[in-house]
Amino acid sequence: MYRFSPEVERGRGGRRTSSPPASSFVKAFDMVLPPGRSASSLWGMPVVPEDRVASGPGHADIQRIMGFAQLIEDHKQEILVRWKEMVRTLRDARRLSEESLENHVPHLIDWLVVKLRERDEADVRGSQMLSREHAFQRVGDDFDLVEVLVELSILRDVLLSLWVEEPGGVSPTEVLYLSRDLDDVVTICSTEFARQVLARHGASPQATQAMGH
Repeated sequence: MYRFSPEVERGRGGRRTSSPPASSFVKAFDMVLPPGRSASSLWGMPVVPEDRVASGPGHADIQRIMGFAQLIEDHKQEILVRWKEMVRTLRDARRLSEESLENHVPHLIDWLVVKLRERDEADVRGSQMLSREHAFQRVGDDFDLVEVLVELSILRDVLLSLWVEEPGGVSPTEVLYLSRDLDDVVTICSTEFARQVLARHGASPQATQAMGH
C-alpha cells in the first residue's frame, strides 16, 4: 500500500491511500512479468515515449483510445467533493468558505482535461497562471507551504483513485502524463507561494527572484 510521508499523513487527518504513483505502478508490474511482457500490455496499449505520442504516425489512433480525460470530466463534481472533504481536515482550511476552499482547483481540473486531450495544443501558460493565482490566494488564506503541498497531493490522490476504481479505457500513458502535469502544477504553485511569503516578510527582489521564474 502506498502511503504519504508522516507529515502529509498528519495533515490529511490520518487518511491513507491505496493509489500508487503511476510510474511506480507500471515499474512494479514490469518487475514481475515474464520477459518480453510489460505492464502496459495488461491494458493492451504500449507506453509510448512522449515525442512519439506527440508527432508519431500512430498519434491520432492513440489519442482516440485515451479515456482518462473523459473520466475526469464525467466525475468532476465527485472529484471536487472528495477533494474538499479531505482538504477540510487541514487546520487552515476548516474556516474557509466553499468558494475560498475551491479557489482555482476547478479550473485546474479543467486544464488537466484539456492537456490530456491536446498535448501539443494545450497552452501551458494557462496552468502556470492558475497555479500562481492559487498560490497567491493561499498566502492570503494564511496557509503554510506544507498545507499547500498537501492539498495538491490530495488532488493527485483523488484523481488516481478514480482511475483505480474505473480503469477501463484508460491507458498507462495517460496516467503518466497526468502525473507529469500535476508535477508541473506543484512546482509552480509551491515556488510562487514561497516567493509571495518572502516578499510579504520584506525579502529583497533578488531573494524572491532566486525562487525561480
